[in-house]
Amino acid sequence: MLLYTCIAARCLDKESCKVMNELEKNNLSMARQYLSYLVGRETTELPEKAPDSP
Repeated sequence: MLLYTCIAARCLDKESCKVMNELEKNNLSMARQYLSYLVGRETTELPEKAPDSP
């Protein structure tokens, strides 16, 4: 079980780095695509900026 957790954490880190790398290059469409691999929802219509918190 510990091995599975370590592998999962490493994969999550690797995939989230792909999102960050594309954001740093201002490549929003590719960042959205990589993000869609991490979350179970549609990401193509996400706003460029997060809405302000209340």
